[in-house]
Amino acid sequence: MKCNKRSVSRIFLAFLLLVGAAGIAGAQDLSFSLGGWSFFPDAEGRLPAGDPGLFASAGATCGLGLRLELGASLIPRLTPTPLRDLFAEAHLGLSLLADRARLPAAPTMYLNSIVDLGTIVGWRDLDSGSPAFSKAIFARLTPVAIGSLYYGRRDRLFSLGVMYDFDEGTANIFASLIAADFSLAPPPKVR
Repeated sequence: MKCNKRSVSRIFLAFLLLVGAAGIAGAQDLSFSLGGWSFFPDAEGRLPAGDPGLFASAGATCGLGLRLELGASLIPRLTPTPLRDLFAEAHLGLSLLADRARLPAAPTMYLNSIVDLGTIVGWRDLDSGSPAFSKAIFARLTPVAIGSLYYGRRDRLFSLGVMYDFDEGTANIFASLIAADFSLAPPPKVR
């Protein structure tokens, strides 16, 4: 698949529709997410992003239920060649230890674990003139999530995941040491 303005526009539009649909569906909360991604090589030494480097992740997360959340983000390369690779991901997350939110708004447990299932698509080597398109599915475990969106912020620590790239037919491991969710629409608190 060629990378052109129309393809990038479709990804961006899908991202906006996903966030908008969550709001219409009665999402409990909406937060801005910011973090980092690192990809590890497969058994043959190949990386999903081509070369080693640091990636940022910026997106949105919204609550769909007491333990369920929906998230989407853009993941551009930061180093060594900024914006050489660009990925977009969407995931469905489940809080394992406690409710992520309560209705009506009430404090939640301050420590949690999260498991996510999702998909990731993107372009590698955007600066080459003929970028490669890739698509993959992933599963990710975040063993430590401190805080909750009831309190306005949640930090997700030591996330580790595995992704399967359909085009390459390979599995890769990825990690995020820290990611933060900042509540954009915190629930009203009863004092």
